[in-house]
Amino acid sequence: MSSSPARFVIIGNGAAGTYAAEQLRKDDVAAEIVMIDDEKYTLYNRVSLPRYLRGVLLEQRVYVRDMPWHEKNRIDLRLETKVTQVNFEEKTVALDPGGELPYDRLLIATGGRPNPLKVPGAESAKYLFNFQYFDETKAMVARIPDSKVAVVMGGSFIGYELTEAFAFRKLETHWIQRGPWFLRRSLDEPGGKVVSLLAEDAGVHLHYEESIERLAPQNGQTKVTGSKGFSATADLVAVGLGLTMNIDIFKGTALEANVGVLTNEFL
Repeated sequence: MSSSPARFVIIGNGAAGTYAAEQLRKDDVAAEIVMIDDEKYTLYNRVSLPRYLRGVLLEQRVYVRDMPWHEKNRIDLRLETKVTQVNFEEKTVALDPGGELPYDRLLIATGGRPNPLKVPGAESAKYLFNFQYFDETKAMVARIPDSKVAVVMGGSFIGYELTEAFAFRKLETHWIQRGPWFLRRSLDEPGGKVVSLLAEDAGVHLHYEESIERLAPQNGQTKVTGSKGFSATADLVAVGLGLTMNIDIFKGTALEANVGVLTNEFL
């Protein structure tokens, strides 16, 4: 008697999950491969999102894989589906929608989610964006034609990319950073000042050692108030405040986690 094909379940439809599925299919033509993701898109290139935001890259060029590719490789891609629980003892994952799904091997490729801005008025702000997902980027692209003023908070690469895109799109752009210069934990002061010079040359208004203290609606725009005197009425506000790893579903399980999932030298 022949045994049933192994079922590989992959949580996450990013580059790690998709390329792992591709390699699994090459190594095992009979395996059942199921990929689960809560977004509605097949794999897209997040590195391409800044160019898409700037308006120099067409939407279709952002995608890396399409649904026919998954069908051709017999990869069961379940989009807009959340994993709500993992039972490592019984080797099952609970899906919403979809019920319980058994697995033989499980790959965790859940990545991280952007940290939200947590200040008074942020939860109800209409045009406040993070910059991680395709939907967020599309929403910013749709808002830009009706915008004149943009405020960015965050002194990392996400903040840089947002600022560069808004300035490129000819918006009055204010870049707020909590530190004294860009990437203060990685660059020395001279290195940070190089970025300052580039930003100023692009017409960006720089606000160092400042942060957003509150947001308030104002005639269809957003009143942005800083902690040290900054004030602006913005058409859109975007933030880059780091990531939190998506490991919530593993709470209460035997899986060891800290900031992320703990692994050995073999992952």
